[in-house]
Amino acid sequence: MNTKHSLLNDFINIIERKGYEWEILKHEKAEKVEKYDYTTRKQGISQAEILVNEDKTLNSREYNELVQKQKDGKLTANETYILDKYFMTKKFKIDMEKIDSKFVDEHFRKEHIINNYKKMNDGKKIEKSFNNDLLEDKVEKFNKIINWYKDDKVDTLRLID
Repeated sequence: MNTKHSLLNDFINIIERKGYEWEILKHEKAEKVEKYDYTTRKQGISQAEILVNEDKTLNSREYNELVQKQKDGKLTANETYILDKYFMTKKFKIDMEKIDSKFVDEHFRKEHIINNYKKMNDGKKIEKSFNNDLLEDKVEKFNKIINWYKDDKVDTLRLID
């Protein structure tokens, strides 16, 4: 016998003995939430305005106010795009003027790659450079990882040259 059903039956018996009326309410399904539209968000980020001072430097005071509005939950969609563009600038260390639709398409939601590389690089600060992809460092790190999993008796893995 299922304990859940016997508990419900006992509860119904007690209610009826006390003279109360009861009914089972139908459970209405919640409406399905629409999927998040990344295309609109990408377009919004690429077209977001840049908050600058008169001397063409980033207005950090206005960005800090937007961050505070975000914490309070009062950020509008356009302000969200402005803030996303600002954070992309900080994370990818690129000039905000260079963030266009192509850059956003390639880099939107890819911050984890930089975080993973920083962890793999022993926490050293990485200076982003479009001219240097640090390929030699990557090969050395991969060779080190491959050596960890190499069989001691048989050389089953060949190292990358």
